[in-house]
Amino acid sequence: MPKNSNSQEVREQSAKKGGSFRLHRAGHDPRAAALTVLSQVLDGRADSQAALDEALHSPLLTPTDKRLCTELVYGVLRRYIALEDFANGFLSKPDKLPAEMRLALLQALYEMACLRIPHHASVGWTVTHIRNRFGQGLSRVANGALRSMQRSLDEFGNPRRVLRDVNAAEDALARFFAVPAWIVALWLRHYGLEATHALLEAAQGPAPSGLRLNRARPDWKQAKAALVALYQPEQIKESASRRLAGTEVSDKWARTRHNAFEPGETTAIEKNDLGAVLLKPPAASEEKLFLAGTCGLAFPGPLPWQTRDLLQEGKASRQSAASYEVLEAFEPASWRLPIWDCCAGRGGKTLALLDQGIAVGLASDPSEHRLNALAEEYARLMLTAPPCPETLPLSVEESAALLAEQSRTFGTILIDAPCSGLGTLSRRPEIRFRRTPDDLDKLTGTQKRILSLAWERLEPGGSIIYLTCTLNPAENEGQVANFLEQHENAELSQEFQTDFSSPLREFFYGAQIRKRP
Repeated sequence: MPKNSNSQEVREQSAKKGGSFRLHRAGHDPRAAALTVLSQVLDGRADSQAALDEALHSPLLTPTDKRLCTELVYGVLRRYIALEDFANGFLSKPDKLPAEMRLALLQALYEMACLRIPHHASVGWTVTHIRNRFGQGLSRVANGALRSMQRSLDEFGNPRRVLRDVNAAEDALARFFAVPAWIVALWLRHYGLEATHALLEAAQGPAPSGLRLNRARPDWKQAKAALVALYQPEQIKESASRRLAGTEVSDKWARTRHNAFEPGETTAIEKNDLGAVLLKPPAASEEKLFLAGTCGLAFPGPLPWQTRDLLQEGKASRQSAASYEVLEAFEPASWRLPIWDCCAGRGGKTLALLDQGIAVGLASDPSEHRLNALAEEYARLMLTAPPCPETLPLSVEESAALLAEQSRTFGTILIDAPCSGLGTLSRRPEIRFRRTPDDLDKLTGTQKRILSLAWERLEPGGSIIYLTCTLNPAENEGQVANFLEQHENAELSQEFQTDFSSPLREFFYGAQIRKRP
């Protein structure tokens, strides 16, 4: 986060006048720690999860501190657009203020508007922090702005304020739900108003904490039963998603798109219709345990303390329940061997296959560091068979070239494709700021190349399992449809889409493409 170039001079001058600067240190102050993480994420220096994990490793932060720090980081990122839009109305020249000061004001506004924290505590900490960092003058500006915001909090998050100022549907929805207008327009065009509203609501809240039990352990069923027993029967739900198959897929998706808005129509929605959407009561919070697949669980809030020993003893792994669900939908036990995970990353999906006894022959990724994490996790889970797969720290292009030289082919190739990630805004809120419309075109080109290279290494009768975590037809069903048109011996065996009303708050797409013998 850029600092005021005169901040050191301001501190020295204030010290000469008897000023006291008790700098908040991120090591033991949850608000300061959150500011540090937020600045790293918004500057593009780190992803939210990695930066937050590093901050939470401080032994000086208490469990309560860590919960507050986590809530501030994810809450501010999810609502950043709305917070900034509201706060700018109380600042005469917001762009002239130090970036760290603006961020501190937004963090305080989030506390006052969204958390059950006394307003005086939020204002007092923020004003003191700004005085310590930038001097008495800017602290007075901060105090005045925050007091004005405090008196007008009823207007923050009020859809009537948005409807007074904005007529175009994508702009109103974007401001209200704090999601860039181009994403809203994309969803309106392809999915329609009702589905877009559901997706935007999902992006505003935290995704549940996911856990995958290690099926290689003989007591995994008992562990699952013990965790399920923590909840009342009415609190336990099966996660419902769309599983589509064969030629019916295209027909169903075509009907979905036919009922959506045509390009250009989104700006013509009558104001009263949009008002009915924004003014409808928000969806009820899901305080339930959701079961995903065979051994995936999604917990409301943080993982319960009963999972701590399971994780330490290698009996479970952290994994998004929606991510595990899409993998399970394609019945991995039926996959032909050998298997190549060609976009393995840290190996989460490879490990999910290994701990149910499904051998993965090869895992590749351009990052050797990520592949090393795969081996470490294999050891933590105490897996012995199937063996840890061979790894290649190479891109798909480099891996495919090497495999062609070796004349190696595979019965199944798993492609967890690089994508825009628009289905994971709840868990990775910084995607709102990282992605642009131009990125979508680049990514579809990358996905097309990966599919073509994998197809060359696929045995006749084998299958590609193509997965994404985005909500963009061009990267999902459109990508698959184009591939099928260009390859006569390719057929769609199955297609999957997380339901738009899923309580898991993350949305994955998958397709199984078979190579006819």
